[in-house]
Amino acid sequence: MENFLTAVIWVALGCACAYYAKRQQRNPYLWFFIGLTLGIFGLLLLLMIPLIQKLRKGSQTKKEGATEETTPTPTVTSLASSIDDSFANTLWYYLDETSAQKGPMSFTLFEKDWKEGKFLSSSYVWNEKLTDWKLFSELFPSAEKELVK
Repeated sequence: MENFLTAVIWVALGCACAYYAKRQQRNPYLWFFIGLTLGIFGLLLLLMIPLIQKLRKGSQTKKEGATEETTPTPTVTSLASSIDDSFANTLWYYLDETSAQKGPMSFTLFEKDWKEGKFLSSSYVWNEKLTDWKLFSELFPSAEKELVK
């Protein structure tokens, strides 16, 4: 009788996990087996996931808020108008402020990093069509950069 009652409790915990998983838009079949295997601990884990995600999201927005306050965001014109198509279809590299090499990356990502201020006009850039590293300002002399405070 005890074994039957234990099995009923474990199945009930599995069903409870599946029910709450479906309400949280998670896979109810997976969570049924997690609840069946872990019992009450599986149910507690499932109920704690939204709280953990909320806490992580709050800490990420605090970190983002801190970086937004300390680092100005650059506004630039499009870099694509400054170069020919053969350069736009190559992989790009750049040296950031700590002289760490970043890349390879597409021109689109390269331009995105420039707009986000991850490197400056005094940074060195390179692609496979260049013979040597060049200053960004040499390759893109018309790129305007204004710091938004």
